[in-house]
Amino acid sequence: EPEPEPEPEAAEWHTPGGVRRSWAAAAGGAAEPKPCRFGAACTRPDCWFSHPGREQPRFSLLTWNLQAAGTRVGGRSADRSGAEACIEQILRDPGLRVPGAGQPADVLSLQELQRCSRQVKQGDCHHCARGAGACRNDHAGWVASELARHGYDGAIHEHGMTNTVGLFWRRDVFELPRRRSDDGGRGEGTVFFCDFDRPWAGGGHKRGAKATKKGAVLALLRHRRSNHDLLVVGAHPSVPLNGEGEPSPEVPLAEVKQLKGKVDNVYEWNEDKGDFHWLIAGDLNTVPHPTPGCAEPLVYRFLTGKACQLRSVYRTVLGHEPPLTSVKPDFRHTIDYLLTSHNLVARGVLNVHLGEAGVDEREVPWPSDHLPLLADIALLPYAT
Repeated sequence: EPEPEPEPEAAEWHTPGGVRRSWAAAAGGAAEPKPCRFGAACTRPDCWFSHPGREQPRFSLLTWNLQAAGTRVGGRSADRSGAEACIEQILRDPGLRVPGAGQPADVLSLQELQRCSRQVKQGDCHHCARGAGACRNDHAGWVASELARHGYDGAIHEHGMTNTVGLFWRRDVFELPRRRSDDGGRGEGTVFFCDFDRPWAGGGHKRGAKATKKGAVLALLRHRRSNHDLLVVGAHPSVPLNGEGEPSPEVPLAEVKQLKGKVDNVYEWNEDKGDFHWLIAGDLNTVPHPTPGCAEPLVYRFLTGKACQLRSVYRTVLGHEPPLTSVKPDFRHTIDYLLTSHNLVARGVLNVHLGEAGVDEREVPWPSDHLPLLADIALLPYAT
């Protein structure tokens, strides 16, 4: 009988010095469609105009890179305290909730969910065989089981990724419909996975790129209250550096182009549903504009340009992206985003403020080296 793994010592986490958070509501009428001439009395189910006097269905969206323990300086892969602290904040911290909401965020996109490397590579970890959360190296399994206990369903990308991506949604707010509507409810659920196995596409081969084992999770959810379909994408493309540490933004761009192809496939496979909204949330490893010392923002331009036509929730509400989302001592830039299609209306975001002194480099930031992003979003009928 194997010896149980020792419990790691609890870490003390605190907010990085100089960082404050506050809720910022969208200005009245920001990104609103035109008012419907029938007002609140409108009975058209597909009407995409705004209806003063009628509350629009909403959902809250949160993304957070939890920073896998194995990536920390001096970190141990068996130390789950960082992931535990992040989930504790998501579930119980009032500062990570939309004002007035009595529950945590409705949709979670989480990155760097660490899996047991032995189980991923060999499939014979005796701790993992005992069930989710039994292995101290399997942080992803523990996160999934903990969120399930608190009312979430979800999916984790498990195709060879050690530090993986997970999507989770509150089962009382969203449901996962069946892929086909004519099979008596026996079809597969509408969750899809994208393996970034073609980084050579779009110029990445010029830098000697190889398969990255990165990926994304896509879930075509149905909002229970409004019955609207919503494609949610959680992604974490590669860092835009090659093996020599030189900028190589073509590699994550090729990955995101591959992801866009998967999104297009999901639309084709579900054309019986008509058009529906989509969004992407995660650590996208791209700055929003040209920045000295950083790779060109090719991924950001692709997602917010003509190819995808997504818009940043934070830029919509604030007029700009947060001042930073990565709080690593040597890399303080914005690389995490909430990007939505045009008929998802941002009502507010959890803003990030920096004091004059910035972030104290001597401090260990949070339980992660990233800040979480949170938004309140109105789900409007799709407009063609």
